[in-house]
Amino acid sequence: HVTQLFTPRWVVEFLLHNSLGSFWRELHPDSALAFAWLVEPPETRQVERKRCCEIRVIDPACGTMNFGLVAGELLHAMYREEMDRAGGTGWPAEPSVRRDREIAQSILRNNIFGTDIDPLAIDLARAALQIKFRLDAQPMNLSCGDALFPKNTAASGAEFDVVVTNPPYLSSRNLQNDRVGSLKRAYPRA
Repeated sequence: HVTQLFTPRWVVEFLLHNSLGSFWRELHPDSALAFAWLVEPPETRQVERKRCCEIRVIDPACGTMNFGLVAGELLHAMYREEMDRAGGTGWPAEPSVRRDREIAQSILRNNIFGTDIDPLAIDLARAALQIKFRLDAQPMNLSCGDALFPKNTAASGAEFDVVVTNPPYLSSRNLQNDRVGSLKRAYPRA
């Protein structure tokens, strides 16, 4: 497949530090977490306060979940910081979880979402997350489908705080005509 490219880890880190990391800094300007790849400190703006378990990150073309694995690492650090600072000014009164061993399960249940058109990629994404978080048979927010035309996918009807993905590398001249027509009708200004 022409569009099945694997994003190098440093690119994934850069994108997540500047999306998820930046969002965390907006929620908690006094955060002690270091985001090595942050381009510049985010502008201060009013954002709705959220507990860590309420932050939703989606990769609408997740493949084997490169972005989800790195997002999980960042989220783990965020959960730990929230546990340490809960009750302080600007932090939730109660942390999302009370113990370290609850973090992985909460991340998979509440934070990371992925959709892909390739069922094998979804199976590999599930396995990668299970290995990363050392959890077996954990429910995950992964679905097989087309995120551009969501129907019973992780993306359908949901709102997310962070959307991060690899862009498609396929030009319209290499797509089927009916697909190009559907895209033009659904996204006329794109």
